[in-house]
Amino acid sequence: MDILRVLRIIKKSGRDLCYGFLFKKPIRIFHVIKRKLIYGEPLITGPVNLSIAVSNDCNYKCLYCFEHSPFQIKSQISGKDDYLKAQMDMSVFKKLVDDISDLGTTKSICIPGRIGEPFLNPHFIEMLHYLKSKGLKSYVTTNGSLINLKQAEDLVDLGIEELYFSLGAGNAQTFQKLMGAPQDYFDKVINTVKSVVDYKRRLNRSLPKILLTNVICKMNYLEVVDMTKIATQTGVDGIGFYKMYFCAKRKKIIESFILGEKEIEKIRVLLLEASALAAVNNLQTNIPFFTQIMKKDELTLPMDYKRRAARIRSHVNILADGLVYAEDYPELLGNINKISFMNIWYGSNYIDIRRRAGGIVASDETFPCYSACRCCDSPLYKMQYSYEK
Repeated sequence: MDILRVLRIIKKSGRDLCYGFLFKKPIRIFHVIKRKLIYGEPLITGPVNLSIAVSNDCNYKCLYCFEHSPFQIKSQISGKDDYLKAQMDMSVFKKLVDDISDLGTTKSICIPGRIGEPFLNPHFIEMLHYLKSKGLKSYVTTNGSLINLKQAEDLVDLGIEELYFSLGAGNAQTFQKLMGAPQDYFDKVINTVKSVVDYKRRLNRSLPKILLTNVICKMNYLEVVDMTKIATQTGVDGIGFYKMYFCAKRKKIIESFILGEKEIEKIRVLLLEASALAAVNNLQTNIPFFTQIMKKDELTLPMDYKRRAARIRSHVNILADGLVYAEDYPELLGNINKISFMNIWYGSNYIDIRRRAGGIVASDETFPCYSACRCCDSPLYKMQYSYEK
């Protein structure tokens, strides 16, 4: 059946990978099939991880956000911030998932909250149903404010792998200031989390794994113990603490939110208390990892130092308006509203990028940060609107 899958992929890939490939490169095809039969390798390699934004829009205005923060630099391309309202169409999503399923190598589909809130897309639950029908693992990040009881139960019934709730604070006052959302949403989100946990327990399910996430800055670092208490009270599986990500230029804008030496010394002590509380309640945390980041002074470093070339080859970023990028690399590779993901993946531009990335993986080099933010007059946003394929 793998041979049939290969032929199906070739047919979908159009001019970039046609049936003639089988006859022009017979020796190469022979070795590919041999590797599959002997070593179990996939016949045609696709991406390992995909990050799909089904919505670019968000109902929060988190101060640390790359896109929706009031401190964010507006696009220097006049009138082009309308992409922030984009919602992925269900038919486009299905075609994308079909291609991913046919490629057969994707280990996870991450639907992030970093770019937008997925529950703003009216078809989001239907999208998750389609993902699971294809046997694909899904990891969802949401702020939790828009989930109704039926949707909370759907998330458990679907058996998605992991569900992350972005809470970000230990009390309603800090929540309102930091997340740019109504104060009463704080309790609303906590109650939603409890509903998902309670329903999961009633069904005696192991999935989804439910976690609270908190981006740490000067406004909330003193609340890490309170955040941990909320996690234990809601009954989630774990809690994560994360640094604020920013590029070098944006650091100047949000510098007042970045932890300094005094704050770091205080939070070290608080994290020990939070860790002890978590251990007593059998709560998973990433506190050792977060502590290690502080030791390396990484809380104050721009994010571009972390962009490893190896991820260009395996990680794909797809925005709700259909734009496709290799990780956060600035070169726009296509738009799934206009051309299939299969064609984009096997297109000459994407193949060339993967080759170039492969040449520098051994030295573990990085590439410049052109992430999903509007801090600079970067090629990403200029190319985004000049792309005509």
